[in-house]
Amino acid sequence: WGPKILSCGIWKPVKLTASEPCTILSFRVVQDHRIDKPTGAIAYVKIKSEKQRKTNVTVKSAGFPTQIIQEVNLRPGIQTIQIPFLFPDAKLWQPNGKGEPHLYEFSCILDDDRSRTLKCSTGFRKAELIREKDAQGESFGFRVNGREVFVKGANIIPPDLFLARVPDQEYEELVLKARNAGMNMLRVWGGGVYLPDVFYEYCDKYGIMVWQDFMFACSMVPGDSAFVENGRPEAKEQVERLSHHPSLVLWCGNNESDEGWHNWGWQQQFNYSSQDSTKIWKDYQRIFHSVLPAVIDSLDPSRPYWPSSPS
Repeated sequence: WGPKILSCGIWKPVKLTASEPCTILSFRVVQDHRIDKPTGAIAYVKIKSEKQRKTNVTVKSAGFPTQIIQEVNLRPGIQTIQIPFLFPDAKLWQPNGKGEPHLYEFSCILDDDRSRTLKCSTGFRKAELIREKDAQGESFGFRVNGREVFVKGANIIPPDLFLARVPDQEYEELVLKARNAGMNMLRVWGGGVYLPDVFYEYCDKYGIMVWQDFMFACSMVPGDSAFVENGRPEAKEQVERLSHHPSLVLWCGNNESDEGWHNWGWQQQFNYSSQDSTKIWKDYQRIFHSVLPAVIDSLDPSRPYWPSSPS
């Protein structure tokens, strides 16, 4: 199902953005799970400014009773502003089969020499990975909004050998097929690609939870500084891009690499010495037990992280 077909060229949209003296680079609203009721949230606004200045940042939503206006002191360069707020009457986002997946659209406006607006859709829910000691060892399951959920789902691989020809409609059809089959979770497989925004938007809309692998699969990886400093910004970009989606309930470091190292005989197959094996495992631990969880702790601390599937 996955022949190796090499491709090249620009395959994602290209755009030209005019430079502004002060502009919003990104905007996301993430639930603050340190606050239970009333529902807490944090708006993250990444702003680029050419010089030091004061300006107002406004966050509002049609479903939110009041708008929030915060004055910020900007310095030259890029900075992320955090705006905490309470949403006392928010209806909860529920997974398929447990209720309605309620969503709210927020707008962020930067008032400077002219107004610029970005929008972000999100939902409010509490999703927990439950790992408790039991007769077999330890449980592994999900609790959403205080209720344990029996997870039914599938892996998502790239939907086409040539991703550039996949229309948005195909992602919606894929998510709807999962919902209509009674599924409530899809796992984005670590041997493929990070899927486009529309996939996660449809999962939000139709109540399909997402288990998100980072794109590492079935192999050990280098742990040298050059590789780490190439992978760290990739992880940061994806966490910042996806963390506002209520459908996303788990980050996972990789697909089957832990299993492969311990149970597939790689050490014997490649005749690794004890010294080689020690270094390779330390490199693995650096990426999946240090770098990736640190990125999540800094950018999306409310979501659980699992180093490898299976683990």
